[in-house]
Amino acid sequence: MKYEQMCQEILTAIGGKENIKDAFHCMTRLRISVVDPAKVDLDALNKVKGIMRVVVTNTQYQCVIGTDVNDVYPVFCQMAGVSEKGMVDADEGDAPATPAEKNPLTPKGVFDAVIDAISGCVQPLLGGIICAGMLKLIVAVVGPQMLGLAAEGSDLLTVLTFVSDAPFYFLPVMLGYTGARKFGLNPITGMLLGALLLHPTYTGLVAEGTPFTVYGIPASLVDYSSSIVPMILVTWVASYVEKFFNKLMPNMIKIMTVMPLTILVMLPLEFCVLAPLGNNLGNAISGFVVSLPNYLGFIGIGLVAAIYMVLVMTGMHLPVIMAIAVTFFTVGHEDVVLASSIPACMAASGICLGVWLKAKKAENKELGLSCFVSSILGGVNEPAIYGIMLPFKRAFLWQMIGAFVGGAILGATHTGYYTLTGGVGFLGFLAYSGSTPENLLWGTVATIAAGVVAFLLVMVFGFGEDAQEA
Repeated sequence: MKYEQMCQEILTAIGGKENIKDAFHCMTRLRISVVDPAKVDLDALNKVKGIMRVVVTNTQYQCVIGTDVNDVYPVFCQMAGVSEKGMVDADEGDAPATPAEKNPLTPKGVFDAVIDAISGCVQPLLGGIICAGMLKLIVAVVGPQMLGLAAEGSDLLTVLTFVSDAPFYFLPVMLGYTGARKFGLNPITGMLLGALLLHPTYTGLVAEGTPFTVYGIPASLVDYSSSIVPMILVTWVASYVEKFFNKLMPNMIKIMTVMPLTILVMLPLEFCVLAPLGNNLGNAISGFVVSLPNYLGFIGIGLVAAIYMVLVMTGMHLPVIMAIAVTFFTVGHEDVVLASSIPACMAASGICLGVWLKAKKAENKELGLSCFVSSILGGVNEPAIYGIMLPFKRAFLWQMIGAFVGGAILGATHTGYYTLTGGVGFLGFLAYSGSTPENLLWGTVATIAAGVVAFLLVMVFGFGEDAQEA
């Protein structure tokens, strides 16, 4: 088979079959949990042809392969003698959630744990969010603001609008499920805790401003529809409460007692502590980022675009975007982070195209082409980050400059992000549709400018291939 040699080299470098505890994959990475990290030859693993970079988190070795990982994974599982479990972020049905690796109690360990928790809760939802974004895009394109193919208030626009709004409105319920899967909570318990925040009785109290208490404790009156951080905190704490009652209750009455007791204990924690805390955290983060243009003007948006791939590389883009999402879902557009992500991704595509055309070595040409296809068509930029931008620091600099130019254009023209399109790929510029034609025009200009500038910098100044050879 096509990937047998590659998988055999991975097996050898990882320490053999007996050193493999489990294997999963995500969109771009083969994730291998090992028994003894001391048996892993990390240098050899990094040199396996087809692996762009190896990211190590505790006892898990994440081999960045790109979109080919879907084909590599079954071959690897067969050769390693482990069962296929599919995407790590996919629905695992009734299979028990995989216990999370414990992070050391250090600043880095805590940071890694937070990022891992947010990623584990949010990434499984991306498909649904992108689907809803594409439906919103159809509404924007066929509606009266653009092509005018459907009148305002028509049945077509009405149904597409509420269908595309539903995943955002019911995010607490969906996060109740994904958070439960991440933290080892009963998924039905997690979904129920999310539904409580959206119950008509509670939302009615919020709308009317009627004071409300739980066991005599005052509850904050907050609209949690489309919120993200609150349910991550709620499911995390609920997982410990449920574990406590699972140990305490006899087996014969667990089915009747564990879930009700968990809900009863969580009610004041959810409504009076955790959900309000999560809401405040989200507002604080989004408020800080949104305020950058107030201090730095269009330069601030350019800087956000320039460092966007650094955020992706460290995993910080997810908490930032999730916090900013509250603003987007509330006012219908976002002008800083989400807006800046489009030119940043297009600049990465420009870098890949430049490497493909500029490289002298056949392997670098192949790398540039594969990364370009993943970025421009699949909207997956990890191969570009780990395969090109990190090994070739000059390419990373050119990408940041290209992204800065695109972001600065957005800031100078006050162009906003109105439609969730997945945020990347050659259709990314459509995120600027849904407002005025000028907004889409300048968004398109900024996106193209970012890619062109990054591409030209590679073509004129190179990407550091000579230094690699030396």
